[in-house]
Amino acid sequence: MTINAGIAKALANSKSQVLVSNGIYLGRVTLVQSISLFGKYAQSSNWQRSNSHISTLRNNSPLSGRLSAIEGVNIVGATTVDGFHIETGAVSTAQMSNYGVICNNCGGLRLNGNSISVGNGGAGLNGSDGAFGLNGGLGLGGGNGSCDGATAGAGGLGGSSSFGRAGGA
Repeated sequence: MTINAGIAKALANSKSQVLVSNGIYLGRVTLVQSISLFGKYAQSSNWQRSNSHISTLRNNSPLSGRLSAIEGVNIVGATTVDGFHIETGAVSTAQMSNYGVICNNCGGLRLNGNSISVGNGGAGLNGSDGAFGLNGGLGLGGGNGSCDGATAGAGGLGGSSSFGRAGGA
């Protein structure tokens, strides 16, 4: 029997507790107000409760855009989940959340004596570009220029004159 089937049976028979035998229970558990769940029992030991009896609630199947092991809504009447190892695996779908227990408007829910192990959630979206930076300051003035290098070249030889005069040297 599944945990959810046990909850439905308790509700139909006006019971307030579901005792869960040791073992691994797969799938998402949906809480019902005023139906408490108690793990660490062993059916094989006449329903004796012991810390050595491990009751594991495990879910690795996402539903409704999230992965969770236990869910509830509007649990305002006293409802206890006690004595479980609650776990989910990792999520590989981008933007998918991962919860061990998620319960909205659940002031009556009491979690006691549980261990909760949750895998990674899905990767988020890339962030948006940042704002442009401020303009830089003015640069420094340049130095004197040179056509062929850092130093000025030597002048040429003096020319000749058609009148027999020597050119400048």
